[in-house]
Parts: sequence; structure tokens; C-alpha cells
Amino acid sequence: SMKANFDHALNEGIKKFDYGTVDSASIIAWAEACKFIRSFPYHEINSHNLTIRKYLFNGLSTINNIVIISESSCDSSIIAFYHKKIHSHDINRFLIKKNIIIRVGHMCSQSYLNAIQVNSLCRISWNIFNTIDDCNKIISALSEIDAEFSNI
Repeated sequence: SMKANFDHALNEGIKKFDYGTVDSASIIAWAEACKFIRSFPYHEINSHNLTIRKYLFNGLSTINNIVIISESSCDSSIIAFYHKKIHSHDINRFLIKKNIIIRVGHMCSQSYLNAIQVNSLCRISWNIFNTIDDCNKIISALSEIDAEFSNI
């Protein structure tokens, strides 16, 4: 059998925390993403994101059992919510089948979720590449799952 040869010294001090091989592909992808974002004036990105936020917030507000945690006046590109009767992981599985990706779970805020007595959240995020059509797709899908499973 072959044995790996580790005849080298380990780094000392702060250098011992170096993580090894640099992920060059991710660095290049990040640089390209930054170029893409910089190709838009900031005020256009901000205006677009606020338009998407208002549209999503209003659309989600029409769905019976969805409780939006995020404030309507906030200007972030994230809306967090939960469904009163359907667990967020079940919502996620339903949305994945429709090619819609959201984040679900504790969101690293278990103490807050305990305080509001909720097991987990759904979180929608967006940016310059998302459209009103994307909003309509997720609002429609969430309305569908609400209608289909809320009577259980």
C-alpha cells in the first residue's frame, strides 16, 4: 500500500491557520460578478431592488397563511417569512420542483425564532438579475401550496 509522505514542517503562529490551496476559480468568478454589478449605477440597483421588494411584499401579503417577518419599510433585498401550517422545508421542496430556490431553516437565529415561537423561516433574496416575472412565479407557487395544503 502507498503511504502519503508528510515530511514537511507545519506553519507556526498565525500562519498555521492558512487554509492551503487557493480556490482560483471562485476568485475569478467573484471578480466577474463584481464587474457585472459595477456595470450598473448604484442608484439603478437600489431602485430595482426596492421595486422588487415592494412587489414581493405586496404579493406575499395576499397569501392567507404567510406571516412576513421582515418590515415593509426596510430597504434590504431579503424578505423572511413563515407559513402558519406548512413547515419551511416542505415549502422549499415544493418550490425546488418549480425551479425556485430560497433559503430555509434557522438562519443562524434560533434564539429569535424561539422568542417568536417559530421553528424555521423561509427567506427570499434577490438582486439586479431578478425580474417581476420571477416575483410572479414565486407568489403564484406559494399561493398554490397555501391553497393545496392549508386545509390539513
